[in-house]
Amino acid sequence: MENKLTTIPPEVGGALGNSILDKATATANYMEGLVVSTEDDVDKAQRALNESRKIYKGWDEKRKEITRVLDVRKRAIMDFFNPPMKLVEKAGNKLKKKLYEFSERKRAEAARAAEEERKRIERNAAKRAERAEEKGEAERAEDIRQEAAQAAAQAAQAVTEARGKTTQVGVSQRDNWKAEVLDMRLFAEQVANGLVPAHLLILDSKEASKYATAMKDTVSIQGLRIYNEPYLAANRGR
Repeated sequence: MENKLTTIPPEVGGALGNSILDKATATANYMEGLVVSTEDDVDKAQRALNESRKIYKGWDEKRKEITRVLDVRKRAIMDFFNPPMKLVEKAGNKLKKKLYEFSERKRAEAARAAEEERKRIERNAAKRAERAEEKGEAERAEDIRQEAAQAAAQAAQAVTEARGKTTQVGVSQRDNWKAEVLDMRLFAEQVANGLVPAHLLILDSKEASKYATAMKDTVSIQGLRIYNEPYLAANRGR
């Protein structure tokens, strides 16, 4: 339901809402139209103000009466949804941890396999080069060692890649950098010396976290602790 001043919420009701809005318009128009040029006008204006205060107080009480009921209903709804939401969230976090741990195991297995392959290549090359030298084929032995060195380098690269690769299980570990002021005096000195942005003195947690995220562990500031609390996040689209 619409009114020229505002939309009337269903909790207020059409009849009450319209009466309030009509009364507000009429009262405002009356007070704005008053002219104060005589003692009688002063008396009339004061009566109008007193009446407007009563009207205002009555509406404020009615508003609180209605919203009090809504607040109770909102609290009941929040209390109902919170436990099941937390239960599912907790179970989801446990499952993400299992997925991440599986990914870490697979990554470690791949790294071990690549490392074993590197060692195998080096052992075989050493034996072949030794046999070549026993036959007096020094040049052949050197070629074998060079070929083995290249293969071992490729295997070593595979080890590095395996250690840095996360199995695609839909979960990854993400950085969550934060900042905490440990000593305000020392921290303020760092700001005064131009080592830290001055706006961080406001101690706004969001701004501090933004700074920590940007700088990570690349800076060391007296009085300020920058630390990382990584968390597991589920990847979208799987």
